[in-house]
Amino acid sequence: MSILNWFNKPKWQNPNEQVRITAIQNSNDHELVNALPEIVNNDVSLKVQKTALSKIEDPQLVLTISQQHPNKTIKQLANKKLINWFKAKNQDSQLELFKHISDATTIKTVAQQAQNPAVREHAIKQITQQGLLGELLLSETDQVLQQLIIEKINQPATLARLMKQTGKNQSSVKQ
Repeated sequence: MSILNWFNKPKWQNPNEQVRITAIQNSNDHELVNALPEIVNNDVSLKVQKTALSKIEDPQLVLTISQQHPNKTIKQLANKKLINWFKAKNQDSQLELFKHISDATTIKTVAQQAQNPAVREHAIKQITQQGLLGELLLSETDQVLQQLIIEKINQPATLARLMKQTGKNQSSVKQ
């Protein structure tokens, strides 16, 4: 490497952690954007990895990080980023991406909060916990999804508890 190249190195490649963080936060340089997944996976600093992850906008890249990164904290942050994407948007591409998610917490949260009904349906189909299904039933407004949840509940105690909890405003669920 020539001395000229060393001085022209991008700031996100600087040896100083804080300089890298600042550069990642403040730059939309095309080269940096393309390097973000590599930074998340290979930078020695967890803080730099987190900063790089926060800048990634491609849900498929975030999913890959959530599945393959060796650090539990980074995986959790990637899953939270995916959950926020499911909560904020209703896109046709979400269902295909969701089919590759295996994290139980992410599935549970997406079942409760996703904008896309098809994604919520797919998430509900993966849930077997009777108490959680009961909670979902009480908060779900889509009648098709309510019926799906009712079909998945197979414990009499859960059904009895739900009968007590449903009020007059949930008569269709009670029936």
